[in-house]
Amino acid sequence: MKLLVILCVAIVAGFVVANESIPECDRYDCPSYSLLYNNQTASIQIREYEAARWARTKVQSFYYEKAVNIGFNRLFDYITGENADGIDIDMTAPVAVQVIPGPGPFCESTFIISFYVPSAYQEPNAAPPAPTSSNVYIETLPETTKAVQMFPGYVTQWNELVEPISELVEFCDEQGYQYVSNVETVCGYDSPFHVANRHNEIWIDVWNY
Repeated sequence: MKLLVILCVAIVAGFVVANESIPECDRYDCPSYSLLYNNQTASIQIREYEAARWARTKVQSFYYEKAVNIGFNRLFDYITGENADGIDIDMTAPVAVQVIPGPGPFCESTFIISFYVPSAYQEPNAAPPAPTSSNVYIETLPETTKAVQMFPGYVTQWNELVEPISELVEFCDEQGYQYVSNVETVCGYDSPFHVANRHNEIWIDVWNY
């Protein structure tokens, strides 16, 4: 009985931390996850995300800032009427930017910018209206386990991401996790007009937690 109580408390505590760790998700619809590990001192978590639909677009560029601006505008156009139904779709969080380096130092990187599709359009509900732009597509991403580094502030340049990425990579290496090197996802949860207590994350998919 004592063990059962401890397990129940641990599970409940995990879900409480999962909700409280991202206060922006009280204002925006966010993807669902279960919290598997939480290091508050290092601001690192391990989360298991459910399969979910995302609106996505790919941008080839040498520059993170330029790619994010182009991708965000494409997706914002989609949720503000550039879709088959001509309707507005609620903004969600986070804005996720997966970075896939080019094959060489003089090659452009691929940036996949994504908006989470609101829960009203997640399975088993009908999919969201199709984009009218050929540059935007809806994709169902599978269930994944992610190592997450949380950090505050504005992110306007790639060099501001080097430290949190390095810290998360070091953690994954120390734990012996398997992951794809040099492929990270940068997540921002706040509007540019939100100044205080901004919440950002780095995600790395891991396979052997």
